[in-house]
Amino acid sequence: MALFKIGKRLQSQTSAPQPLSEIPTPQAPSETSDLQPPSETFDPQPPSEISDPQPPSETSDPPPQIEGFIDILDDERIVGWAWDPAMPERRVVIEVACGERRARVVADRDRADLRVAGKGDGCHGFEVCFDLRGIGPVEVRDAATGAMLPGSPLCFDPLHLLGLPGNRRARALLRAEAEHARLALGEPDEGAEPARPGYATRARLETLLATDASEYEPVHLVTRYLAYRAELAHRPVPPGDPAGSLAALQRYLAAEGHRPGGLPLSPPQIAFLNAPMPRFGLAPEVSVAAYNAIVDARPEASDFADPAALREALFWWCTEGAPALAPDGSLITEAQVRLLTRGATPNASYPLNDFLRTYLSRDPALAPVTGGGMLERALALCILILHCARAPALARFLPAAATAEILAPAGTDAGSRFEALLALALEGGPEPAQALSRQLTESLAAQGLALASPRPPAGHPGTAPALARDPRISSGLEPGIAVIGPVRAASGIGQATRQSLAALRAAGRHPAILDYRGDFPSPLGGPDIATPELRRPRTINLVHLNADTLPLALAEIDARVFARSYNIGYVFWELDQVPRAHRLGLDLLDEVWVASAYNRAIYEGACDVPVHDVGLAVEPLPETIPGSRAAYGLPETGFVYLATFDAFSFIERKNPLGLVRAFLAAFPKGSPEPVHLVLKTQNRTSVDDPHQVGLWRTIDALIARDPRIRIIDRTLPYIDLLGLKQSCDAYVSLHRSEGLGIGMIEAMQLKRPVIATAYSGNLAFCTPETAFLVDYTLVPVRPEAYIAVEPGSRWAEPSLPSAAAAMRAVYENPAEAQARAEAAAQQVARAFSPAAIGRRYAARLDAIEAQLGA
Repeated sequence: MALFKIGKRLQSQTSAPQPLSEIPTPQAPSETSDLQPPSETFDPQPPSEISDPQPPSETSDPPPQIEGFIDILDDERIVGWAWDPAMPERRVVIEVACGERRARVVADRDRADLRVAGKGDGCHGFEVCFDLRGIGPVEVRDAATGAMLPGSPLCFDPLHLLGLPGNRRARALLRAEAEHARLALGEPDEGAEPARPGYATRARLETLLATDASEYEPVHLVTRYLAYRAELAHRPVPPGDPAGSLAALQRYLAAEGHRPGGLPLSPPQIAFLNAPMPRFGLAPEVSVAAYNAIVDARPEASDFADPAALREALFWWCTEGAPALAPDGSLITEAQVRLLTRGATPNASYPLNDFLRTYLSRDPALAPVTGGGMLERALALCILILHCARAPALARFLPAAATAEILAPAGTDAGSRFEALLALALEGGPEPAQALSRQLTESLAAQGLALASPRPPAGHPGTAPALARDPRISSGLEPGIAVIGPVRAASGIGQATRQSLAALRAAGRHPAILDYRGDFPSPLGGPDIATPELRRPRTINLVHLNADTLPLALAEIDARVFARSYNIGYVFWELDQVPRAHRLGLDLLDEVWVASAYNRAIYEGACDVPVHDVGLAVEPLPETIPGSRAAYGLPETGFVYLATFDAFSFIERKNPLGLVRAFLAAFPKGSPEPVHLVLKTQNRTSVDDPHQVGLWRTIDALIARDPRIRIIDRTLPYIDLLGLKQSCDAYVSLHRSEGLGIGMIEAMQLKRPVIATAYSGNLAFCTPETAFLVDYTLVPVRPEAYIAVEPGSRWAEPSLPSAAAAMRAVYENPAEAQARAEAAAQQVARAFSPAAIGRRYAARLDAIEAQLGA
C-alpha cells in the first residue's frame, strides 16, 4: 500500500538536475480552516516512487465501497484520491478525523494519472489541510459511508509509515543505502581492545606535518612532507621564499589531490587555505583553496560575481573538490556552509536545506526522497547520515536540530529513531542497525566529526585527511608481524617482499600482508601469495619499501596500521650517500633492516636507529623449470651470456652498454667463437628520460651491427624468467652498484657461472670462489645518471679489459666455471635459504619482542 508520491517538479530533476539556486524552497502550509474548497489549479501528481504502485483492486468478495489512496501525508496536509466505482459520477466527500477534530473536502480535483488508470473522468483527487503533528491516529474515510481509505487509520510517525506493507520500495531503498555504508565502513571491530598500550613509534603524522621555521619563515606552509614531495618531483622549495612556498603548496594540491584518502595538511596550511581569497570583489565564502580549485578544474563556473554561479561553484567545491583533498571537510569553511544551507522549510518535520535537496536531486537513485511528505524527508535524512560513511564532509551540512531529533531515542528497544528505521529496512532486528550506527559514529569521531553538529568539535586539528580509514582494517593491536610492500609486483622490491614472507614462515611466524605499491611503476606479475591479508594491526610491521616511499605510505595507509606498532623498514639503496629525499622516511622508522654489509654501512651513517643486516632469502627452485632456448627465441647452439634488469632501474647503474662493449671486446665481430649476448629487460618503451633514451639508442646502434646480440623487452612470470636463465650458459652483471643483486643469486641457484662487478651489495655472496669478479674504479655519479644523486656520491666503473677477460675465462675454462658455479649454489643453499634467513629474522624479532614485552 503506497502512501506517498513525488511531485512533477522534483521528478524532472532526476533527468536534468537543477542548479542549486533554482531549487525553490518549500513553503509552509497556509493557516486556513481545516475544510478547504477544491482548487481549480491543482497540479496532478504521478504515482509514488518510493512506495509500491497501487492499481485498482479487482477483488470482488466483498467489493469495495470506494477505491482510493493516500498519496502524501505531511505536517499540515493530506493528499490523495477517492472514487466510487458503483457511482462514477459521485464526488466522494473525504472526512479526516482525529478525536473530536474533523475536516472535510470534496474529492473533485482533476488528475491525469486517474484518467489514464480509468478512474472515471479523473476528477477524484483531494487535498486537505489538517495539522497532524503531535496527535494520535488519524482516520481518512468516505464521509457518506464511513469506508476507510487504504492505509487508514494513520499515525504521523515515520516508524509507523515505513512499516506499512505498501512501503516495501522505501524500505528497500534504505536497506540498499545501509549496505553501501556498511561496505564503506568495512567490517566492525570484533573483540575488546587489548590492554597493551602499544609502542611509541616514530611513524607519526606529526613528523610529516612538522615545519622547519628557520628555513621556511615566515609563512609556515612548507611541511616536511610537502618539501619531500617537491624534492621527488625535482622542484625543491626555495628556502626563505614565501612566493615559492605558496607556489609549492598550490602544485602539491593540484598534483596530489587525486590520491585516495586525502592529503596530509597541517593546521597552518588549512588555516591559510580556508582564509578568504584576497581579491577585490570576491565574496568571503570564496576561500583560497576553493578559488584555486574552481578556477583550475571548472573555469566555466568561476563567475563569482553571479550569485547563482557562485552557489553552483561552491556546491562543486564542497561535494567534490574539498573532500578529495580533505575528506573530513576541514577545507570547507563555515561561511560556505552557511551560504549553501539556507532555505530550510520553516516548522516542517525533518526539514532539508537547499544544499541537501540539491545533493539528493543529483543522484537519480535518490529521486524518490527529494519531495513529498514527512516520511520522504525522514528517509532522506537517514540516507544522508548513511552517506557520511563514504562522504564524511557531508556531516557539515546536516541540519543540527533535525539530525538530533532523528538520533534521539525512539522509545523502543531499537534505540534511536534512526536506528529503528534502519532496523525496519534491514529486517534483522535492532542489533545490526545499532551496530552500523555505532560504527558510523565512531568513524566520524575518528575524523573529528559528529552527527548533529554543524562543525568539527573544538580543537579539531584539521589533520584527518591523512588519517582516512581503510574499511579492510579494524582497530586494536594483536601480537605478530605484518609485511607491508608491493607483494604482487614484478619487481626487485616485490620479489624481496615475497622472500621475506618465505623466511618468516620458515621461522614459524605467521605474517599478514598489506599489499602496497605506492608510486612504483612496475607491473603486477608476482605469484599468488597464500598469506592472509592484514585485518588488524600487528605489534611489528616489516615495511618493504625504499626510504623515499615510506612517507607516502604513512600518508596513504590507514594510520592505525602504524600508530602503535614497532615499524621496521627493509630498505635498499645503491649509492654510497643516502639522498635527502630519504631522510624523512628514515625518521619515521624504529629500526632499519638491510640485506648486505654494504647497505648497513650506508644507513648506519644516515639514521639514528638500529640498523641490522639480516640478509635476504631466495626462493627454492621449483622441481621442474619449463622452457627451452627456442621458447625465448635463442639459438639452439652456441654459448649464451645473459643479463637481466628492469629499465626503470636506470641503465647507467645496470650498465648494459658497458656489457655490450665488454662482449665485443672479448669476442670481436667476426671472431670464430659461437657466442651470443642476451639483454633481458622490461619497461624499456616506458622510459622517457632523455639521457636514458640516448643510451638506449647507442645500445641499439651497436646491436644493429652485430646479430649475436639481442634484446628481450617484456615482463616474464617468475618461472619463465628462471627458464630463461637456465637456458643460458653464463650470467653477467657489470653493474655500477647494487643493493644486493637478486638476479645473480638466482643464476647461482641454477649453477650458472656468474660474472659480476666486485663492488657493493653483491659481495655478500660473490667471492673469488663463487664468481668471476670484475675490477673497477670508484667514480663520481653524474646527476643525470641516477635519481637523487647527492654531492660526493660515487659508484664503480667496471674495467672493460677485466670484464672482457672474465667473459673469455668462463668460455675457455668450463671446468673452472662449473666449479665456481657449484660452490656458489652450495653457498646460496646454505646461507640464503628461507630457513637460514628465517633464523636471522627470528633472532632479531625475538629481541624486539622482549624489548616490547610482547
